[in-house]
Amino acid sequence: ELFLLFQSIRVFFLIRALFLELSLVSETELPLTKPENLFKEDDKLDLSNGDLIACTIHMKERKDRRFLVIDQMQFILIEPDIKKSNWGIVKFCDLMQVSIQNSH
Repeated sequence: ELFLLFQSIRVFFLIRALFLELSLVSETELPLTKPENLFKEDDKLDLSNGDLIACTIHMKERKDRRFLVIDQMQFILIEPDIKKSNWGIVKFCDLMQVSIQNSH
């Protein structure tokens, strides 16, 4: 049931995109997320007000300490800023996505 719902929503957006393209109308409503509001690599982030998940990144030569922050739209991997206490530097970030797999 949930799979069919997501599939129907996807078909709606595909048909909508096709309609706009054939009508030579530019998209004004989507995406709902504005790229300028998202975090990007090398952005600085205040860590004092958020929930953090401490992580250790295992590499061939060393282990590095990182923090995982999850906001409303993204998950963000942060390296502590050695120059500023309670601040971090974004090293990786990406949008959260819903993934539904059919179990049949």
